[in-house]
Amino acid sequence: MVSIIVDEYDLDEHELYLKYPQHHKWWNKLYLAETMGYSCGPGGVRIPSTGEYVIRPIYNLIGMGVCTTIKVLKQGDCTSTPPGYFWCEYLEGNHYSATYENINGTWKPLHCWQGFNRKSNVVKFNKWIRSDYTPTIPKAIANINNVKYINIEYKGDNPIELHFRPSGNPDGTSISKWNEYIPIWHDTTQFEKDKLVDQGYTWIDNPYDNWMEDMEPYLNERRLGYYVR
Repeated sequence: MVSIIVDEYDLDEHELYLKYPQHHKWWNKLYLAETMGYSCGPGGVRIPSTGEYVIRPIYNLIGMGVCTTIKVLKQGDCTSTPPGYFWCEYLEGNHYSATYENINGTWKPLHCWQGFNRKSNVVKFNKWIRSDYTPTIPKAIANINNVKYINIEYKGDNPIELHFRPSGNPDGTSISKWNEYIPIWHDTTQFEKDKLVDQGYTWIDNPYDNWMEDMEPYLNERRLGYYVR
């Protein structure tokens, strides 16, 4: 694979979407799920078997998994997934956010983070830690060219979304000096914050305040920043 490497950038998702029209299909999360062979389909397509499914927008350029839910859907159900959304089998495994750099046409791992959240609210991560393990990029994604970085979100070794940007650390940087990130939400108690300070954590602000404001209409909670160490 021969790639044309572009300069490093710091663009919002909607700006990257406009910058790389040749890669628009990869923002389509249903396309990614179909490419990976998951059991999935758009709203209106009947559920093949009763089980847990992730319901999310087919496109989401806002970020943070907004409007994503996990529900048990019954076989034959064709009304629980709204138009513009899709259903996908629930994938077990750790949640990883891995960033790769294109070096002379080969994707090399730059860093990987493991995130922790709950099924009841997949948006609200409560911890990120640096991971010693980085999943291998599947061939279909590894063949992408003309970009310098890919950030892939995984469940286990299964990609669930990808981004053409160098970030992947919770603070939005390509390289981080921190090993742990604790997101602080509007309902985090002062007791919890004081406990983190006692444990040696340091406060950092959100990387992009305007970005959080853009997401506010779609979130039930607001992230204030992080404690890191």
